Amino acid sequence: MWMLDGNSSPWLRPQQGVYVFSSQPTILYTSPSTISITATTAKSQAYLYTYGIGGTGYFDLGTDTTYGLFHDPVTISAGGTAWLAWDEWGPPALLPDTLYHWRFTFTDSNAVTYYGSDQTFRTLPDGRVTIGNGLAASCTESAFTSALPTAKEIQFDCGALPITITLSSAQSVASNVTINGGNKVTLGSSGAGNHFNVQSGVHLTLTQITLVNGQNSSGCGGSVYVPSNAHLTLNETRFINNKVDGQGGALCNWGSADISATLFMSNTSSYSHGGAIGNYGALSITDSKFMSNTAACNGGGIDMGGSVTVTNSTFISNIAGCRGGGVNSYGGTLTVVGSSFISNTGNMYGGGLANDASLTTVSGTTFSDNYSPNNGGGLENSGTLTLTNSTVSANHANTGNGGGLYWYPGVGAGPITILNSTIVSNTAGAQGGNMYAGGASNPIIRLKNTLVAFGSPNNCDSQVSSQGNNLESANSCGFAASDIVSTDPKLGLLQNNGGTTWTHALLSGSPAIDTGANSGCPATDQRGVDRPQDGDGNGTKICDIGAYEAMPTYRVYLPIVMR
Repeated sequence: MWMLDGNSSPWLRPQQGVYVFSSQPTILYTSPSTISITATTAKSQAYLYTYGIGGTGYFDLGTDTTYGLFHDPVTISAGGTAWLAWDEWGPPALLPDTLYHWRFTFTDSNAVTYYGSDQTFRTLPDGRVTIGNGLAASCTESAFTSALPTAKEIQFDCGALPITITLSSAQSVASNVTINGGNKVTLGSSGAGNHFNVQSGVHLTLTQITLVNGQNSSGCGGSVYVPSNAHLTLNETRFINNKVDGQGGALCNWGSADISATLFMSNTSSYSHGGAIGNYGALSITDSKFMSNTAACNGGGIDMGGSVTVTNSTFISNIAGCRGGGVNSYGGTLTVVGSSFISNTGNMYGGGLANDASLTTVSGTTFSDNYSPNNGGGLENSGTLTLTNSTVSANHANTGNGGGLYWYPGVGAGPITILNSTIVSNTAGAQGGNMYAGGASNPIIRLKNTLVAFGSPNNCDSQVSSQGNNLESANSCGFAASDIVSTDPKLGLLQNNGGTTWTHALLSGSPAIDTGANSGCPATDQRGVDRPQDGDGNGTKICDIGAYEAMPTYRVYLPIVMR
């Protein structure tokens, strides 16, 4: 309480138990000096004693004692004695969970400046929490686990170098939160559990962070488990060397998940399905990579029911002990666009992809060098399969059938529809180097504008259904009169010819150029090149056979100058 001595001057002020008399301008502060603090606003107050002198007061604000963010003036009229000044900081809004320094200063009419002492206040968190203070030692498990239950967003300030925080137990995520590692943070596991168990109704977002060595001895998800009615978003996340005895070496999803630019590498389902992911809900994957993941049985990369969409992603060297080295789809809906399946292994069948009792649509995708010691080196199908603008090349079924594509009349077996695709150089130990149709004429395997060549021991084991304008290097597929048979297609090597996946180019003079049908021809080829083109230069644009659309060749004639 400020007190008067009964006279206009001097003022009598109790300060730390001592009465102090003064006649020059003095700055003191209320207690507390800052009130009404929120995440983005605050109100600071100061007492100014001028003893009748006029001038200008200033509120200075900053995140340190150099201030500099605000320098707001307050006019002080001459003739007054005591003033209460205040500033409601902003705009712009203050930052949440931030320590601010401020002070009040007074410059009198004689240009003499008096400075108040430094004051501080911290804005309230709005759910954004930073772990660490710039030092690696400050980024601890206890700091992380303390922040997780209430934070909306967790960031890290652990210094310039990458850091690993090891979790001693799985973390339950009970409220919506984003965890952003800034590409410097790895969350390890002591082997006592996985990293995160998301609760029903909760949305977890992981961004620019690595999760390693998670281990779940039962159930789902070696690193992350997402139940029904929960959601997961992954952006630039890396899952490495996680393991589950159940489903989903890295991720088990029964809810919904959106995955972008994420790496799954060396994850394992040691007794069950889904070396990287076990999906039984809704899953969208874009621009991601699955490498060297292993499942004891189904789906070296992904084992799925539910619905999955894969776009511009790559599956390399994944292994399934049973079926689907890259992806195993059973009873679900799978869409694959612009992706690559390379050197995957399915030890029973479906080295690249196994499609059992499912509805699968594949476009703009390459299957190359996938392997099964039994059947379906590239793809196995006992569901419904549509293959458009895709390349199936150099896949192997070692002792069985269907080096490129294997058809099996299983439960739910439906048609295979192949449009403008290139199926070449696949090998089988028994029959159907490029396609195995089941040992008898198979009307539900339907091909149009498709190139089939150089299969070993044959292209097809039996007749398939031609819908016109196909090309075969031999004559084992039973194509129709509108097709081209026993003809070398003149193909280039499998390589980068543009686009997101590798293709076989049609070389100059290829009989596949301008011999397809425009009716039903896709609007682009596998690379995204517009169809049709006038590939043979005769003035008429006609769709090419296969996944590759040849561009016109232009000749430039220079004038001859003689002297």
